[in-house]
Amino acid sequence: MLTSPVATPGGVVSSRCHLCYKSQMPKIILKWLLFKYVDGQFTPLSKPFKTKAEAEKARLKLPERERRGVAMGVIRIKK
Repeated sequence: MLTSPVATPGGVVSSRCHLCYKSQMPKIILKWLLFKYVDGQFTPLSKPFKTKAEAEKARLKLPERERRGVAMGVIRIKK
């Protein structure tokens, strides 16, 4: 049996699940990277960064001409 009745202070009986919902959900990690489109193809320009601030800092290091065509994007990785 997955649930058992639990009495609350108001006298209402509720059921509580013994399985933790977090153990069943996959963990999704967000990574930021710099990219641009070349002939309609997605071309990554950097390694994935952990935070948006790190990706923005790397983008600002690029020369002004290159920076205009470079975008920041998010990739989601299941772990």
